[in-house]
Amino acid sequence: MRQYNFKSGGKYYHRVNKATARRVFNAGGVVLMCACNLRPDSMWHPVSPVAANDESTPETFEKLVNEFTYYNCNLNECGYYPAFYTEVK
Repeated sequence: MRQYNFKSGGKYYHRVNKATARRVFNAGGVVLMCACNLRPDSMWHPVSPVAANDESTPETFEKLVNEFTYYNCNLNECGYYPAFYTEVK
């Protein structure tokens, strides 16, 4: 996993693995998702913030990741899996 940090909206984010993202999501925190080969701080490829308490979010983290992967991670340019980012406290 490539280490990547960025600043967005006055908050700092760092890349985490899927298990850590699942823990943060299940605890009610916000996880940012982006295709693995794209820069998350680019205006052309924005990240998707997801939270467990949002009404439009699927029931489980696995279902959310599968839907994101199907629609957003299907080209060699973008990458074939999502990268997860959480806020640095």
